[in-house]
Amino acid sequence: MCQFYLITQEGTKTGPQFFIRFQNVRKQLTRSPTLEELTELFLTCLREPLRTTLPVVDLTGKPIEDVIS
Repeated sequence: MCQFYLITQEGTKTGPQFFIRFQNVRKQLTRSPTLEELTELFLTCLREPLRTTLPVVDLTGKPIEDVIS
């Protein structure tokens, strides 16, 4: 679980590449985080400028997979 909460986007990885890694680590958890926890953590772990750009976009009701693509 600790590895999941410490994950960050590496400088050489794109948003979709980071999302795949993020999902792979999430699938290893014994307790699945809530959608709110997943969204918050994912946005926190992104590199700039994505971290500041995505919260400005209206993400209400959209699955995180759609947001990333």
